[in-house]
Amino acid sequence: MVSLTLSVVLPKLRPPPCQNGQVCHEADNGQLAILYISLLLTAIGSGGIRPCVVAFGADKFDETDEK
Repeated sequence: MVSLTLSVVLPKLRPPPCQNGQVCHEADNGQLAILYISLLLTAIGSGGIRPCVVAFGADKFDETDEK
């Protein structure tokens, strides 16, 4: 999340804003690489947590207790 936030906040990591009537500049390869790597790391991080949450919740139940 930090790298994704930095890619939006820092001006060098994003393309310049479009001006009225001018052609917009596209992001260069380095800016796109940082964006895609940030998204990949976010997806891997959230994917690694979600499967474990169900197992942690199931450990809270006692099978011998009738309630």
